Amino acid sequence: MIKEVIFDIDGVIVKPYDKPFSQKLAEKQGIPLSEVEEFFKEDYDLCAIGKADLHDVLPKYLDKWKWIGTIDELLQLWFVINEDINEEVIDTVGKLKSKDIRVGIATDKSETHGRYLLDNLDFLTKFDDIFMSHEIGVRKSNHEFFAEVIQSTGLKPEEIQFWDDDQKNVDAAKSVGIDGRLFTKTTKIRVDLL
Repeated sequence: MIKEVIFDIDGVIVKPYDKPFSQKLAEKQGIPLSEVEEFFKEDYDLCAIGKADLHDVLPKYLDKWKWIGTIDELLQLWFVINEDINEEVIDTVGKLKSKDIRVGIATDKSETHGRYLLDNLDFLTKFDDIFMSHEIGVRKSNHEFFAEVIQSTGLKPEEIQFWDDDQKNVDAAKSVGIDGRLFTKTTKIRVDLL
C-alpha cells in the first residue's frame, strides 16, 4: 500500500520548459550554447550536491556570457524562467492528502535555487516532505538519494511512489525498491488509492 507519493519539480509539478535556461541565455546573449552548457556540465553539479555555491562559481562565467548585470539578476532570470504549475498534479496532491497519503518533492537543486523555490512558490506548502540534492549530497540519478528518502520517511520502499520525467531518476528509485514511474506530457498520475 502506497503511503507517500513523491514528485519531481521541473517537468512534473512545473510544466516542461519550452527551452531550457541554457538555450534561452545563449540566445539572449548571442553566445554559443556550448559556453553555457560548460557551466551545467561542470560547476553546477557541485552546486546541486551542496559542494559549491552559485555565487562563488558563476563569476568566472559572466564575461564569457557577456552578462553585464549582477549575479542575483542572472539568478532571477534563471529561476523565474518557468513557474507554470501543472494544476493536474497539484489537484492530485490534494486528493492524496485527503486520503491521508503523504506527498513529497524530490529535486536536483542547488541551495540558492532551493531557497528561492521555498520562499517564492506557494504550492510548496502543500507538501509534507522536500528532498533536495544539495542537502542529501547526491543527485536523484544516484540510488543513495532514494536510500536517504527511505530512511527519512521511515517507510518501506514499496510504500513510496516516485514520479519523474527523467528515466535515469526513475531507475535510481526503482533500484532501491521504490515504485518509480516515468512522467510524460500525456501521463495521468495513477495511485491505487485515489
